[in-house]
Amino acid sequence: MKIKELIKEDDSNDISPLLIEDEFISEMGNLIADFTEIPGNITLWTRPQPDELPHNKYRIKVFKDRAHICTFTIGKNPKLVETFPRLGKLDSFEEIETKKFISDFSSLLIQYVDDKITLSKLKVDVQRERQRREL
Repeated sequence: MKIKELIKEDDSNDISPLLIEDEFISEMGNLIADFTEIPGNITLWTRPQPDELPHNKYRIKVFKDRAHICTFTIGKNPKLVETFPRLGKLDSFEEIETKKFISDFSSLLIQYVDDKITLSKLKVDVQRERQRREL
């Protein structure tokens, strides 16, 4: 079912959570592709966190071609915690680069998960930090 069809089925005037997620996936995918070696069809999505996780356990979903294919912990040493091989998988280069991005920006990603910074602030801070490192 397409996003537009899902929105039509929603009788409320609120913006569909699927539309918000889709917009985030597009924007974050573009940002990551612009500032890393991660291909543009891979996106990281941090919210919402699963309710059953303790507060200090942060996870990041990895989407490839818009399918949630695996999940990593957020931290300096990201660990793969779940995979969905029927939906796809990261090749070794993609996995290395994804882990590097999560590690490099773990503090920003955790702030975003905790609602301490907005998506726009996250994007600006990632861009600023990448540019600083390139100098």
